[in-house]
Amino acid sequence: DRSFLGPLSAGVAAGIASSVIRVPTEVVKTRMQTGEFKHAFTALKTILMREGTKGIFAGYGSFLLRDLPFDAIEFVTYEQLKKGYKKVVLKDSRDLNPAEHSVFGAGAGAATGLVTTPLDVLKTRLMIQGTSKKYANFLDCAMKENFPTLSQAVEVLIRVPHHRES
Repeated sequence: DRSFLGPLSAGVAAGIASSVIRVPTEVVKTRMQTGEFKHAFTALKTILMREGTKGIFAGYGSFLLRDLPFDAIEFVTYEQLKKGYKKVVLKDSRDLNPAEHSVFGAGAGAATGLVTTPLDVLKTRLMIQGTSKKYANFLDCAMKENFPTLSQAVEVLIRVPHHRES
């Protein structure tokens, strides 16, 4: 059964098409969050003047490494959840209602986020480095930051909510 190929391809295509707008937006947003800039237009103008288009597309590769799997996994997970629920629970008796679509969309997003959050951390580090060039590329960033394995990242995510300091 290759029914997952359509949603997989759609997720990848959507990610590539939207990256042209999303990456510069992420760079500006992330730099503003660090306090480097107070206004989006000033950030955009300054980054372009100081760093050129390379600066405004900083972290593009890591963005794609995070978002293409995210989009593809999310689309496939959503479609498979819907398909399984409709077949097993509803016995193909009706279409899903908007609430059911929402639940499966949220579930697909949550599952996908768990898998791709470690990549998001590296993407953010690359985007905020500016002219410091602390990291040469995605792999260099992962090595310098002692990037955890996926199992270590999941363990941290599970433990963090339970750890409270007085």
